[in-house]
Amino acid sequence: MNAKLSLTRGAVVGAIAMLLIPLSACQESRDANVQTAEVGNGSEPAIATQSGEKIRLEGVRFKADGTSIRPASKPILDAAAETLKTEPDKKVYVDAYTDPIGGKQANLRVSQQRAENVKAYLETQGISSDRMIPRGFGAANSIASNDTPERRKQNRRVELVPFAK
Repeated sequence: MNAKLSLTRGAVVGAIAMLLIPLSACQESRDANVQTAEVGNGSEPAIATQSGEKIRLEGVRFKADGTSIRPASKPILDAAAETLKTEPDKKVYVDAYTDPIGGKQANLRVSQQRAENVKAYLETQGISSDRMIPRGFGAANSIASNDTPERRKQNRRVELVPFAK
């Protein structure tokens, strides 16, 4: 049964507030005490936070070989916007990464455009442009090996990283 779950903004925020569970996708995450908030019915992606620090937007995906945000990623980005609204003075880098498939320069260009697209989406949700700086890192800083498609998928990620004013 593949029923789609429709969530309101309040339901997404409530899910984030109520369903924090440990994230065990990688050693770095376990060591940093990263927690994940489930959004939806458990099969949907989630937002991971580090004690008010980095916010890993688990499951934000882009169209294949592109930079356009997939519609299924919008509830995650909406939840991120709600989280940012709770701390109106917080400024963040919008960091995007790719897997190593493709050339280095192409990956840097794609990751930068993805970061800019996430920033633009968050702006449409009421987050001020001056609170976000988009950065693309290509395939740098892998959090998983790249030996399987599932592990490469973990490296294609977006993170919100706070910075001092």
